[in-house]
Amino acid sequence: MARQYESRQEKISHAIRLIFSFAMAVLIYFAVTLSAREKRAITIPLVVIPNSTFVNNSNIQDSINIEILGNPSIIYNINPDKITAYLDCSKIQEEGIYNLDVNLKYDLGIIEGTRVEIVNNDPVIRASFVSR
Repeated sequence: MARQYESRQEKISHAIRLIFSFAMAVLIYFAVTLSAREKRAITIPLVVIPNSTFVNNSNIQDSINIEILGNPSIIYNINPDKITAYLDCSKIQEEGIYNLDVNLKYDLGIIEGTRVEIVNNDPVIRASFVSR
């Protein structure tokens, strides 16, 4: 009788180890999959919204660098043409040197429901304006 009991205990112990190993493998798979973040650097054109009274007196760059962070299978499928960077100069009311925010506009459908982040590496541009 004692021999059968040990055998049954061994079977239960073996089954518990198998279930535990499988559960750990699933957890590790999801941890690696969810934490896989890559960085994709791209350059996109900068659209300047002009001012009707003042003209830009400095060289404003015509493009900016951004980074897209997230799962590689998602970030490399994002079309850079869906992301627009713009510099709004229309609200300037007097001559001077300004630090202007570069704004990003993108179709939220490209990252909706994902853990993707779009980072602007050039968030502010310094520009000088004089009367026309």
